[in-house]
Amino acid sequence: MPVGLTPLTVNRTELGKLLLLSSAIGTKSHKNGECFTLNMDNSTRLAQRIKEFQHLIGVPKYNSVIAALITEVFALPIEEISVDYQSPNPSRHRTTQEATTGKESYRIFIRATGEPGHDRMLLFDILHELGHFHDPVRLPIGQPIDSILQRDRELQAWQWADEKFNQYPELEADWALYKAHQRRCLGTYGIG
Repeated sequence: MPVGLTPLTVNRTELGKLLLLSSAIGTKSHKNGECFTLNMDNSTRLAQRIKEFQHLIGVPKYNSVIAALITEVFALPIEEISVDYQSPNPSRHRTTQEATTGKESYRIFIRATGEPGHDRMLLFDILHELGHFHDPVRLPIGQPIDSILQRDRELQAWQWADEKFNQYPELEADWALYKAHQRRCLGTYGIG
């Protein structure tokens, strides 16, 4: 193996998903009602993102969950998921709309808060931000934020995250930690 590279650890489920993606390279698929081509760059970015989040979270039993969630992000009409190493802001998402086409763009930024290898909250934030994506109600772009709408969206995103969390038995032992993180996050919106 070349110096500086570490192997990407995947289980059979992850491997199957990665193989499906790699076999689709050069083929056309539909994303958000539009046709796009999955190319080598996308599959490389997918593998890099999976590895990056696995490294930062640092919980080997979570690796298959991380791979599944990041693979899901790449299959959705989400422009990007990235780790924010610089910002003091919490993890967040951003929806923008192109002025000329009206096309909506959705990005997820996950803040790295702890030392690499010890940050389970990153996984919980991914679940929460995916919950926002799956909420059909969006905050209006370029307008003042309605606090009631924002509160409802936060609750809705965490409800989606709860349901997704429960789909992964690997996470079960960290339910209390997850719920404590959720309470802290909701508390920043005055929800308690």
